[in-house]
Amino acid sequence: MAKYRVTEAQLQKIFEDLEMKRLSEYDNYNYPMGADADPNAPWNQSEPNYKDAKDVSGNYVTIASDRGEYLLKNKENNQLFYTIDDVFDEYTGGRYYDIKDALYDYLNIEQQEEADEDGKYLTDADDWKDYIDSDALLYALESYMNDAVKSGETLDVVDADKWQDGEGKFLLVTPESIGEIMSEKLKTEANKQLGLS
Repeated sequence: MAKYRVTEAQLQKIFEDLEMKRLSEYDNYNYPMGADADPNAPWNQSEPNYKDAKDVSGNYVTIASDRGEYLLKNKENNQLFYTIDDVFDEYTGGRYYDIKDALYDYLNIEQQEEADEDGKYLTDADDWKDYIDSDALLYALESYMNDAVKSGETLDVVDADKWQDGEGKFLLVTPESIGEIMSEKLKTEANKQLGLS
């Protein structure tokens, strides 16, 4: 029988490999004593907390979105509405507000845990706006419109002439105003919804 010599470095590598295999098998119920103190350990990770979005259903429903443009419909009378991010932009009180600020109540926003003198509390993640996409804004617009109508507020819907003048938050889409839609995807969808294609 042949005899082999194992160097100290080889032996160390064998033990390291065995330890890595053992560590990779841990889960929330099987981890080494004291490992719960490591906040970066996988068994100490949790799903992020989100602020609950206000979800208001009604006659206004989503149709499609495309890079900052949105198409919605009133299912009761089949009227189409179009809007873009820019109509929600405003600068007031020394601060810039955009569509994400305007729809804040209707968006699921990741929260991070902060500490103060009274203990811990949740606050908006610093970069929450980076994770809000057009689809999330489209669904938030649906709730926004339904909530406004249920609260007796006006939606600030305008025709093509007022839309061109920068008035209103929503354009009423008709065969005459469909040319105001910039996105070809939404224009095609609007034609389909209006029975023009």
